[in-house]
Amino acid sequence: MRNIFVASIFVYIFLFGQQLVTLRGDEYRVELVWYLQYSVKSSEGGSFVVEKSHDLKTWVPRAYIESKLKRAHVTKDSIYTTGKKKTFVRARKAVVTSEDLKKDWLSHKIKKYKFRYYVAGDSPSPFFLLEGMVTVENGMVVKVDKVSFASYREDDQKKPDKTHFRTFGQIFDLFEKEKAGSDISYVILSPELKFPEQIKIDRDISVADEGITIHVNDFEILKE
Repeated sequence: MRNIFVASIFVYIFLFGQQLVTLRGDEYRVELVWYLQYSVKSSEGGSFVVEKSHDLKTWVPRAYIESKLKRAHVTKDSIYTTGKKKTFVRARKAVVTSEDLKKDWLSHKIKKYKFRYYVAGDSPSPFFLLEGMVTVENGMVVKVDKVSFASYREDDQKKPDKTHFRTFGQIFDLFEKEKAGSDISYVILSPELKFPEQIKIDRDISVADEGITIHVNDFEILKE
C-alpha cells in the first residue's frame, strides 16, 4: 500500500497461555483492555496502522486509526489469538486514504458478493439501528433482504430500502469523509480480502452516541 512510512517498532503484545506480556516502547503503545478491545496510546494522536504477526516476520494490517486524542480505543476486534499461539502487535505511523483501501479490496476482482450490514448511529437523528442482508454486483447494491430498522423516537416511521445500505467501496468512502472531523475514527480490515469488517466514527468523544458504527458479517462471494 502506498503512503505508509515506518516509525520504529514500539510494542509487542502476545499471549502465552493465559498470561499477557507487554513490552513498552517510546511513543506508541498498544494495550489490551479486555478481549476484543484494545487501545493505542500516543503522545499526541495522529494517523497510524495497527498490525499483527505470529512470527515477527510477516505483518498484516489490521486497523487504520485517525485520532485527535492521546488514546484511541478499538472495540469488538478479535486481534488477539486465544490459546497457546502467540500474537504480536505493533503500531506504526501511516497515512492512508479510502482510495488506497478500495484499491486493495478491488484487486481481488470480486464482482458479486453479499454480507450482513449492521449500522448504529445518530445520523439521521435520533439514534437508530439498521440491519439487512446486502447483495452487491458490479459495485452497486442490487438487493437487500431481511431488513430491520429501529429508532428511539416512537414517531419515526422510516422504511429503509436498498438506498440506505452501502457497498464496501461506499463504506470506505464514509470513513474518508468523516475521519478528519472526528475525535477518533478507525476501520478494521478482514485479514485476507481486506474488506471493511468494521468502521467506527466518534465525532465527539465527550458526547454519548455522537457517531456511527458499521459492522460487516457473514461475507460470501457469489457466482455471477
